[in-house]
Amino acid sequence: MQVNTEAFVAEELVKEYAADIEGKNDQQGVFAEALTDEEINGIQAELKSIKRPSWHQGPPKNLGDAEHGKLKAEQWRSAIEFDLPVTLVKLWGVNSGGEERKQKLAHSTMLLAMAIRWGTSHVTLLHHAQQYRKYMKAYLECIRDVFPGHSFRPNHHACLHIDEFLLRYGPMHGWWMFPFERIIGGLQKTITNHKIGE
Repeated sequence: MQVNTEAFVAEELVKEYAADIEGKNDQQGVFAEALTDEEINGIQAELKSIKRPSWHQGPPKNLGDAEHGKLKAEQWRSAIEFDLPVTLVKLWGVNSGGEERKQKLAHSTMLLAMAIRWGTSHVTLLHHAQQYRKYMKAYLECIRDVFPGHSFRPNHHACLHIDEFLLRYGPMHGWWMFPFERIIGGLQKTITNHKIGE
């Protein structure tokens, strides 16, 4: 029995990505400049000032330092959906007197937050998928404007197809990997001698 592989969205994505990366080198993906220590300190100071419910785990207060380790999925979500957009708009927004490039970075973070909010809604209608795509496309265009030499990665390309997945499979909460990430996080904390059965 032969399977029609043309029906699989994943294969289509792989073909598109392979066509996109031919001839590109990894040096194009290097950002023009990183955040300065002063900017990171400003972001950390703002994060420390945020009051949140006891049940809500935001990003670590020392976000941007190596000491905080890997962020958990919930910390990433909180950082992108709320903490960073609010903090960056406050520090670099239009009324902050900041330079145009930083204002665009703050704006791009807000666009990403809006895309995530629409994409992770517990309801999936055509309007939700369209709003997700609109904000995600605007985010990527803004990033390209701020970092003209940046080469997009596979996840950037794949995110432009999530609206299709929302329409095919329903709300993201039914098919995303967050539950598995929690299990993996628990397993990583398990002390083991790497010998099965002992």
